[in-house]
Amino acid sequence: MRVLQLVKTSVGAEWALQQMRDLLKDGFEVHVAMPIGGRYTESYYASGIQVHDIQYSLKRPYKTIRSLRRIVDEVKPDVIHSHFYLTTLIMRMALRKDSTPRLYQLPGPTSLFKIPTTIELCLAQKKDYWAGACRASCQAYIDRGISENRVFLAYYQGTPLEDVVFAKDEKKLRHELGLPDDALMVGMVSYMYAPRWYIGEKNGIKGHEDFIDAIAIASKANPHIYGLCIGGAWNGAVKYEQKLKEYAKKKTDHVIFCGTRTNVPEIYPELATAVQPSHQENLGGAGQAFKYGCPIVSTNVGGLPDIVHDGVTGFLVNPNAPQELADAILKMVSDPVKAHEMMLAGREYYMKLKNDNKGVINRIYNDITTRK
Repeated sequence: MRVLQLVKTSVGAEWALQQMRDLLKDGFEVHVAMPIGGRYTESYYASGIQVHDIQYSLKRPYKTIRSLRRIVDEVKPDVIHSHFYLTTLIMRMALRKDSTPRLYQLPGPTSLFKIPTTIELCLAQKKDYWAGACRASCQAYIDRGISENRVFLAYYQGTPLEDVVFAKDEKKLRHELGLPDDALMVGMVSYMYAPRWYIGEKNGIKGHEDFIDAIAIASKANPHIYGLCIGGAWNGAVKYEQKLKEYAKKKTDHVIFCGTRTNVPEIYPELATAVQPSHQENLGGAGQAFKYGCPIVSTNVGGLPDIVHDGVTGFLVNPNAPQELADAILKMVSDPVKAHEMMLAGREYYMKLKNDNKGVINRIYNDITTRK
């Protein structure tokens, strides 16, 4: 079977690349239409994926539409698989007269706002299907009237857990940062996404402001606690990054900005706990924390409750609630034995979920290509 996947970036979205690698192993002919030049471009070529260059933009929609039509005519795919809201809108507008089954796999529930979703649904046709990468995304479409037999649950696989190598705890990061050996490092691993003013956001969707507030509270109760913001500005959000740094200075001297890192797997084992304070999210950093052996505190939003079960595999708190977040951090770092037990339980559950999900995209393709 020949599949064409639509990805809006070659800078991020490693999860889409991994999915395509898995499809290649299963015997699919895989093509991707994406902008070339980003850091993952060579990884696509090296994997054997056939890459087609395209710049997705709604500022010049006709040029993008013509480019996608040309690629589809050239590839002649059995399935077209889009991973982003933007690529999905372009796909729907460009291919209204094309009969190829189309799958929109949402990386998370961040696109499920009323107006954007209404626009997307208005452009949908009978040949369109949805795959939510968490239960919340699936339910959101069912609640909007999409038939359950057109909505599938399909978690992104990411790096195979059996391939994960745990780094030795050599305390490299704390020494680099000048922190004492008894420092309790609490890490938030996330890029900084600027607030989207056009939908009324005042703070970033990843919850950096809540993290800073929580560390300010927790470090007063336990001065050994330091919060690490690991990850830089995403998509040019440098002003927002600077704003966060200024905000942190006013709140506490226990928040450290570590910038974008290429050695995140080595950092996780040093952390007393990871924190995922997102306002909207798929599985996010919770799955990554489990993979690399780190306890997790997260908000009860999106797909996070799919794998973070409160008091069993981690701690869940409400979004926009710094005091709750601080209390959970204090609870986690005060009992490292319990924290380790929850991490192990979370990793086991996450591994089972991923194993149960293997081959789900193959099954979806077979389903939608055989429907009349």
